[in-house]
Amino acid sequence: MTFVQWADHDAGARYEVVAGGEERHLGRFADVFGIYEGDRLRMELLLDRQTGAPLVSRIYDGDGRIFRSATMVDFRPYASAAKLADAGDGEFEVIVSGDVEVDLPDLAAGYRRTDVYVGPEGVLQAYYTDGLFSFSVFVLDGVRRLEDLAVGRFVDLAGARYLVRVEATELWTLWNDATATYVLVGDLPPDHLEAVLAELPRPERPGFLARLWRRFFG
Repeated sequence: MTFVQWADHDAGARYEVVAGGEERHLGRFADVFGIYEGDRLRMELLLDRQTGAPLVSRIYDGDGRIFRSATMVDFRPYASAAKLADAGDGEFEVIVSGDVEVDLPDLAAGYRRTDVYVGPEGVLQAYYTDGLFSFSVFVLDGVRRLEDLAVGRFVDLAGARYLVRVEATELWTLWNDATATYVLVGDLPPDHLEAVLAELPRPERPGFLARLWRRFFG
C-alpha cells in the first residue's frame, strides 16, 4: 500500500455539539450529546461517563429521521491489553510517495480529501471527511459489472443511476464511467451522499466497442 498525503480537517465550522443530559445504558451512566448542522440534528451520542466510549450512536437524515443506529450490547472496559493484542495480528508496509495523479476533487460538498492511497493492483483510494462523517472512494481501472462487486439495488441519486448497498455501519455506492469503476464506502447521511455524488465523476455508459468487448471477452 502506498501512502500519498495526509491533512487534518476540522468539524468546528460545520457542526455544533450540544449537551443533552444523561441516560443509563448497560447499567452505566452515559452523557448524551447532540451534534447539529445548523438547526438540523445530525448525530446523537451516548458516551460512557467513566471511559468516554460511545455506547449508542444515531445518525439522522436530512428530514430528521434516524438513518442508522448502533448500540453497544456488551461493554467490558477493563479487558486486558494482552487480550486485545491477541485479537488480531498482521503486518503491512506503508511507503510514502507523492507521485500519484488523482482525478478527484479536493473538496466535495464540504468533505475535504485528506488522504490518498494506492493499493494492490493499482486500486486508488481517496479518503474524504468533513470532521464528523467520512467516506472513501476506490477507483478501479476498467468498467466492471457492478453486481459482481456488491449486492444492492439500483437507485437514482443526483440525477444519475447508482448501485447502493446499506449496511449497519456503512453505505456502499457503486458506479461506472466510460473508463473506470468507482466504489464509495462511508458513513455519511443520504442527503450528504447525494450532494457529494453530484461533485464526483458522473456515471457513464461505455461506448459500443467497449460493450461489445465485455460481451464476448468479459
